[in-house]
Amino acid sequence: WIMEVSNMYKLFIDSLNNKVGVYQNGELVEFYDDLNNIEGNIYSAKVKNIVDDMEVAFCNIGIHKDCMLQGNDIKGFFENCRISKIINKSDFRLVQVIKNQVEDKGPKLTEKIKLTGKNVVLMFDKGVYFSNRLPINYKEKLLDLLNSYNFKYGVIFRSSSINISFDALILEIQELSNKFDEVINKFNNSSNVECLYDVGNVVDKLINDLYSNGLEVEVNDIEELEILKSKYPKCSFKFIDKNLKCKKKSKVMLKSGGYLIIEETFAGIMIDVNSGKNISSNKDGVFLDTNIEAAREIARQIRLRDMSGIIIVDFINLNNDEERKMVIDYFNGCTKFDRGKVNVVDFTKLRIAWNY
Repeated sequence: WIMEVSNMYKLFIDSLNNKVGVYQNGELVEFYDDLNNIEGNIYSAKVKNIVDDMEVAFCNIGIHKDCMLQGNDIKGFFENCRISKIINKSDFRLVQVIKNQVEDKGPKLTEKIKLTGKNVVLMFDKGVYFSNRLPINYKEKLLDLLNSYNFKYGVIFRSSSINISFDALILEIQELSNKFDEVINKFNNSSNVECLYDVGNVVDKLINDLYSNGLEVEVNDIEELEILKSKYPKCSFKFIDKNLKCKKKSKVMLKSGGYLIIEETFAGIMIDVNSGKNISSNKDGVFLDTNIEAAREIARQIRLRDMSGIIIVDFINLNNDEERKMVIDYFNGCTKFDRGKVNVVDFTKLRIAWNY
């Protein structure tokens, strides 16, 4: 099976209906029907409650819903450590939103803060890192040029950096460093819950996150198109007269004739893989092919529906460990495109489960 590894993105902004779609290789993979956004924002947050058994602290960032700060997102946390030994109730913590609120689940926070630029990302952890999509010879050349530099913050070079001059990259790092300093100074001088850094609405965040010289943006409103053109001159914009539609049905058909049944419950999400019309005398081969096709579509649905929590997938039964490993490996590869963190566990007696 060939996995698509292209990183070609297109945004469609349905300004008339306040919707945004993200397309990868021509396929809709993310959908937003609310352009309000706090993901990426940095706050001075107040700790309201600590639940050591759950390894989570609940914090107030000034919105109506308390936010979750999990143990592994707290600076200084280690395995089997009690959060209450690191932070105290009523403490103020410097945090960043890593996931917007989903229905009744509050936003998720982290203390491992990152500032994302067009070509580089800055973070607290020292060091120089590179996107996996950058070629080795480019990484080696950049490391040689960076020998004489000692950056205050850790730097990740994004895939788009390959098209940018070295001087321009250094300038961008300096500008982001100044922003980072400003955020930290604001926090150190703050004694209230407040937003210290605002990344903008969903459109601004997506363009910044997916930025490259080849990013295509389609807009169905002329006035919005002109505003975005002036704001992001290096992106390719065009007007298109259509509306964005995304029907999230419980039954999702596969091209082979099989289908998925997606059921969301309070405890988690269940996805059932069915062979449907995809049946032949070569049963084992067909079932493996259907599971592979399903793995790719499930990874897309996770992104499209912004699923979170525990997700259990009931694949069609396979006869041996080799085939199960093929499905798991392919599945892992498909979930790497998700800009959220997906942790694939393994096959269980229920076929497979993972935590998002």
